[in-house]
Amino acid sequence: ISSKFGKNLHPMMLVSSVSFVTNTTTNNSKKRLRRRNRGLASVAAAGEKNDSISTSSEEELFDFFSILSSSIETKIRKDFNELIREPILSGKPEELRDTIPVEKLADQDSKFLEVYLENESDAEKRRMEEVKVHYKEHLPPIGSFPRNTLLKPQSAIVFLHGANGSTFSFRRLLPLVAARVGVRSISIDRPPYGLTSRPMKTGEFAYSKRGQAKLMVQFLEKLEVENVILVGHSAGTNVAMEMTLKMNELKGKESRLNVAGMMFISPAVFVPKPPSLNSSSTTNSSTKETISPWSKQSNSMSPERLAKLFWFRTLINNDDYGLNLVRSFTRRNANQVQTGEGSYAALSTQAREAYTRPLAAENWDKALLQQFRASINGGGGFGDDASLVLECEASLDVNFVDVCCGEKDETTPINKARDLHDTLEMISLSRKQQQQQQQQQQQQQM
Repeated sequence: ISSKFGKNLHPMMLVSSVSFVTNTTTNNSKKRLRRRNRGLASVAAAGEKNDSISTSSEEELFDFFSILSSSIETKIRKDFNELIREPILSGKPEELRDTIPVEKLADQDSKFLEVYLENESDAEKRRMEEVKVHYKEHLPPIGSFPRNTLLKPQSAIVFLHGANGSTFSFRRLLPLVAARVGVRSISIDRPPYGLTSRPMKTGEFAYSKRGQAKLMVQFLEKLEVENVILVGHSAGTNVAMEMTLKMNELKGKESRLNVAGMMFISPAVFVPKPPSLNSSSTTNSSTKETISPWSKQSNSMSPERLAKLFWFRTLINNDDYGLNLVRSFTRRNANQVQTGEGSYAALSTQAREAYTRPLAAENWDKALLQQFRASINGGGGFGDDASLVLECEASLDVNFVDVCCGEKDETTPINKARDLHDTLEMISLSRKQQQQQQQQQQQQQM
């Protein structure tokens, strides 16, 4: 008050004002108390017979709000710890001292191949970096031949894992596929996962879809593979689709690599739900225009989710806060894996060790930070973006595309796989219609 009114306010004016407010409040309180007592007296007689019913209802209501308030408190405490205390209040992160080169973490059947990767935006190639790609492979039995006509000499079936996966994810598939299909089977660790070294000089590019697709293409070319079937699991599907787009760019150039087909296992490719495919045509009968599956794309989010995304992006784009955030949630998840909490209870000791071992690799934390930045900053990250349209169209340039998923998969729901399948089918029908229209126009001109 003194700062607002300065010398114009006399101390006695302040005292008299306070006494006036106090007296007025006291008088009003006495009046409200008398009215309340009269009301309670009039209701008391009528309320006695309903006491037993109201008491039980009040107890149920009290229990409900107790559970609700407890869950709200737990959620607030969890969000505070994960989004404020751990990333911000933990202070400046120190360099990790318990990490080692990826070669020292390898298995007996591990293989490494050095591939040079440069950021495409760096015209002078000053940010070129050697990446030690970790992979495992199984060869078909001696004397066996491919059972598929698409699999020519120098062919391979290449498996691309999803987020937090590695070559370990396909440890049982590789020998089975090599023996039954009669072709070389290869699984590759995509950075920042598994035992592939974590590139730092190329920034976010090495961890974007386009950067990873380029790394995989260069890896297969150096391995002298010419014909591949790509099997993408979860987020690995994004890389497989981007690789087909990359191959279209390289057609007729120095690359001899050809993508013969693709299989998507529980694809983490979230396309907008396309229009109904019940009719055999995708053309609007009134306008004669081809319906696009991208015409009704919706990116609506709840206000809470938008606020969290904004705050998450703010943290991730800060070097210190982002590194603290990545370290805390990764270690928390690793602890759940090691102790067998929740859905990890069924994991074997071997599986728990394999999925947490990459946390001993050099720069695992900084690489994960770059991967998150690539995902949320729109630089060819994993999710809905402009390149998704081109990827879907490029995917149909191969001989076949199969989509499969588990009905009980809670991470990538089956309806999302159906949306991707229907989108690809709609693009295929749209292409056929365009070809028919072109043929009709050519015939009319003749």
